[in-house]
Amino acid sequence: MALVCKICTLLDGLMLGKPGTDLGTMDGLFQHLEDVHHIPVQRDGETPEETWRRFKANHPTAWPNADCQCYSCRARSRTALIGNAGNN
Repeated sequence: MALVCKICTLLDGLMLGKPGTDLGTMDGLFQHLEDVHHIPVQRDGETPEETWRRFKANHPTAWPNADCQCYSCRARSRTALIGNAGNN
């Protein structure tokens, strides 16, 4: 059975009509969540602090920077754009 990202499957299915990509292993899924969705994943033996340091070192544009691609930041950015649209 294919291991896919449910976030991508949902978004791709709704927007593009295609299923998510097979990520192969749990490690592949964890890396995908961090790289694509900017969701930190605590690995075996890591403390939450170590997880955060590793994530920030590998993804310096994540949280709370403008280039962050997590859904929370993307939604906040879109809300700000919509809010500013009435000021023009």
